[in-house]
Amino acid sequence: LPECWAMAERIHDEFWRSEPPRRVVDVAAGHGLLGWFLLALCYQARAPLPVVYAVDERMPSSAGKIRDSFGEAFPRLRAQHRYIVGDARDV
Repeated sequence: LPECWAMAERIHDEFWRSEPPRRVVDVAAGHGLLGWFLLALCYQARAPLPVVYAVDERMPSSAGKIRDSFGEAFPRLRAQHRYIVGDARDV
């Protein structure tokens, strides 16, 4: 968990200084937490939020629990995070 947050902060600080990208693809996303953290870091921004595509060959049950928790805490983010079960080469 701390490593995932640290990675999200680093990505945000290094690449999203002026404005966030329109879309982000998190390959081999596992539970999708990195994408949620990236969205949370952009939550206060006036710029449009990116759409995060979390891609993995299977979606663990924890991904749904994390989605529900983030959706309750940050309702605006719920529509911005999409989980795709499949091969990243097909996205």
